[in-house]
Amino acid sequence: MHVHLFIRHGDRSPMYTLPNHVTPKLSCSLHDIDDEDAKTLISSMENLRSSLSKGSPLHRHNLYPRTKVCNGAMLTGQGALQHAHIGKHLRQKYIDGHHLLLVNSTRHIFVRTSDYSRTFQSAMALLHGLVPKSDLSKLKLDIVQSTLMCSRASSGLPCAC
Repeated sequence: MHVHLFIRHGDRSPMYTLPNHVTPKLSCSLHDIDDEDAKTLISSMENLRSSLSKGSPLHRHNLYPRTKVCNGAMLTGQGALQHAHIGKHLRQKYIDGHHLLLVNSTRHIFVRTSDYSRTFQSAMALLHGLVPKSDLSKLKLDIVQSTLMCSRASSGLPCAC
């Protein structure tokens, strides 16, 4: 049995600005959210970061939103929390409810993300909610350059037409 889950990034800052429109200054820092789930997510990601080896693909982007002011199309702290809550909901249904995954194990989880920080951070937040006590450094992770989510490494097929 397989479960395939396709997600987009969480809440993000605007990708483009409109002429003669003042873009609001948004915080892209999880630290600015006074919420227990935000504190738990930060703590979990900081512990993970300190345990990573130098060559880990998890070093490619910040593990969670931590920029005081958003630039274009960055994941907000609220966007990260959205995915942590989705992961928690999925854990309740798939792990606690139906026992379809081992508790706190990434052994049967494969993550493919685009090479944008907003999608990578959304995936990390979702995993934090789904398997909060697992060792994410052992995660099977494929960071792809294609917005079509194609990866020659995992499919063995060319990604260009």
